[in-house]
Amino acid sequence: MNRRFRGILFDMDGVLYHGSQRLAGVLEFFTVLELPYRFVTNNSSRTPTQVLERLHNMEIPATVEQILTSALVAADYLHRTAPPAAKVYVVGEVGLRTALIDEGFRLTDDQPDYVVVGLDRAFDEAKLTTAVTAIRNGASFIATNMDRVLMNETGSQPGTGTIVDRIAEASGQTPLVMGKPERPMFEMAAVQMALALEDLLMIGDNLETDILGAKRAGITAALVLTGVTKRADLVTSPVQPDLVLENLLDLLKS
Repeated sequence: MNRRFRGILFDMDGVLYHGSQRLAGVLEFFTVLELPYRFVTNNSSRTPTQVLERLHNMEIPATVEQILTSALVAADYLHRTAPPAAKVYVVGEVGLRTALIDEGFRLTDDQPDYVVVGLDRAFDEAKLTTAVTAIRNGASFIATNMDRVLMNETGSQPGTGTIVDRIAEASGQTPLVMGKPERPMFEMAAVQMALALEDLLMIGDNLETDILGAKRAGITAALVLTGVTKRADLVTSPVQPDLVLENLLDLLKS
């Protein structure tokens, strides 16, 4: 492995596993990996503990401190920029709600200062109305990510981006986005690892989030062809990775 990298960021689904099935070569890769690393995911629905349980079920070595979700990035951003105990209206699930509560924010639909939107599989017209009304009344609008499709064991489902689009259209406001391909997630990972962005390698399977985000942030981008992007997609894509890997073990040869 090229030693100019001092730390690695891993996307998970499509890089380490598909659904509940660990990909070939993953355990062998982690057996010889000596660099510090973080797992970075746009999925805001799970807590780090829940993500950790999934990784451990597949025997992938991880600690809860190594897991960085878009929910944690959003909560960290508000911790650094919002008044203490600011009021937040959440469109989201347990991962996002827990992250914000842990940072001391009050979750409410009563005149919130912020509207924070993540994946919410129970999203309905009532939540849309509450979010739009709060934003029109001056609440700041934050989105965990803009992924329009969420992959799962049975295929795909609408992602956070579909919810954010509806709120943005109805409110006339554009959100501040925390997850890939935007910078906040990469910057938080670098701070946690005490490394510069240019010292990191991002390994992902998605050109529009993992690779584009890494390139924008000045991080070396490695596309692994075990997920959503295939080699043929590179022919027409304006986003080009620095490295193309058939699987994780290929990185050991580079």
